[in-house]
Amino acid sequence: MGVSTLSVEQRASNGFALLNRVGPEDWQERVEPSLLDIDHGYFCVLGQVYAEDGNGQGYEYALGHLDFLADGDALERFGFYGLNEEDGHALTKAWCALLAGEAKPVEVTAVMSA
Repeated sequence: MGVSTLSVEQRASNGFALLNRVGPEDWQERVEPSLLDIDHGYFCVLGQVYAEDGNGQGYEYALGHLDFLADGDALERFGFYGLNEEDGHALTKAWCALLAGEAKPVEVTAVMSA
């Protein structure tokens, strides 16, 4: 199943489940939804979650820390990067809904070992 066939809700849910499994215990508290912007490395989910660990360069730190994210379409499959500008906006909204508890994660379709 290609990334483009997955909804933004599925992809954000993939990332949500991944961070629940391998992210910092308090990862959800590290994300400020009002600042969230999937298209901006500093304000994206990974940028915010790993900002402290990466001395303000959380996105870059995450790519090194979770090295499998650099492979193929993993960033897109886990909802950490949009397919285009419109998709990025929709993905940001999907993440905000998950973080606010307004949406429940949908079935996880991407399983990778971390």
